[in-house]
This record gives sequence, structure tokens and C-alpha cells, in this order.
Amino acid sequence: MKTSSAYQISVSADATQGSASVQVDGGESSQSVYVAAGRAVTLTATPKEGYEFVNWTCNDQPVSTSATYSFTPNSTAQYVANFAIKTY
Repeated sequence: MKTSSAYQISVSADATQGSASVQVDGGESSQSVYVAAGRAVTLTATPKEGYEFVNWTCNDQPVSTSATYSFTPNSTAQYVANFAIKTY
């Protein structure tokens, strides 16, 4: 019989370039949450003026190019929001 699991999902960003947050099922946003297996999380990246969102990475591997990324986690993980200087 499989037991219920909970995963810690954390986000970070270079604060000089933008911010990152995570929320479970539309709840309150924070930098880190514990989520029960099978529940969805949403990562949100917000660039500061002069920057643009590039992607979300996990273990240095790109996972999404969408600033708002929703998924159902299957393990504990740290996600990083990456930004770049906006070019005109």
C-alpha cells in the first residue's frame, strides 16, 4: 500500500532582476511550500523594470519558458527564475 507523500517546492531569483513565488492550488504565495502528492503548484516569476523573464530551471535544467508555470510535483525540488536585461 502506497503512503501519502509531501514535497517541498522552493523558488528563488536574483532579487536585483526580479522575484519568484510559489503557491498551492491558488493559495497564498511564498518562497517555499509543502505540497501533498497529487496537488498542483504554480510558480510565478515577475521581472523588475529593464529585465525580462527567460525561463524556470531545476538542477540547472530548463523546465519552462512561461513566467507562470503550473504542474504537479513528484519530488522535492528547488526552482530558479532566470531573467535577462531587456533589449530593445
